[in-house]
Amino acid sequence: NHSKINLDELLKDYYLDFSLFTDLDDRLLNIEDKWKHLKETDQIIIMLYAEYGSLRKVASLLGFSHSTVAKYLQEIRSKLC
Repeated sequence: NHSKINLDELLKDYYLDFSLFTDLDDRLLNIEDKWKHLKETDQIIIMLYAEYGSLRKVASLLGFSHSTVAKYLQEIRSKLC
């Protein structure tokens, strides 16, 4: 049984400061504007997936089904790419 996470704390912990990236990080810099325009929910889902690497873990933390998380990730990726 997984406990829910504090989403506000997550956003503070995982704030992306794009000014820290260098020219070697072109792929990240290319999505900066797109990232800033994502809904907060989309950012949270991406950050959790990057942290845990598991659809089921993210789903458990957010109270969604893993198929819903998979659908969200697919939609978010299409917005970023």
